[in-house]
Amino acid sequence: MTRHEQLLEMIATPTDECIIWAYAKTSKGYGKVVVDGKLHLAHRLALTTISDPPTEKHHAAHGPCHNRLCVNPNHLSWKTATENEADKRRDGTYQANENHYNCKLSDVDVDRIRSLWEGPYRGPDRTGPTQSELADEFGCDGSQISHIVNHKRRINS
Repeated sequence: MTRHEQLLEMIATPTDECIIWAYAKTSKGYGKVVVDGKLHLAHRLALTTISDPPTEKHHAAHGPCHNRLCVNPNHLSWKTATENEADKRRDGTYQANENHYNCKLSDVDVDRIRSLWEGPYRGPDRTGPTQSELADEFGCDGSQISHIVNHKRRINS
């Protein structure tokens, strides 16, 4: 039985519970399935079983569960990217800063980096760490340190 057939079997019986995709996942944590040599997001494929794909570029947005691995078509709906982002912000599931799946630095790390950079060592006789030294210390790229100390990213209170 192919993964696509397994997906169709999983969602064949309507339920209000999450139906969790237990197979391959994308790097962002969504279920994935290959059909005819083409990669599909499992939840998007599941939604097409109960509704036609939209003509515009829409997201298969998760509703009440907010679970990226849920493939229950009753938990999904077509939304624009803007609508999907607004839902995530409203529901507290928007991934930004240290909640982002690809985040390497915590908010505490960001505050510490800024503190070390802007601290008492600043001035004409600067003796504090360089951006390169901060990058080494925190295990990230120098460009990320530059963005942080110049307040171009990760603006924390």
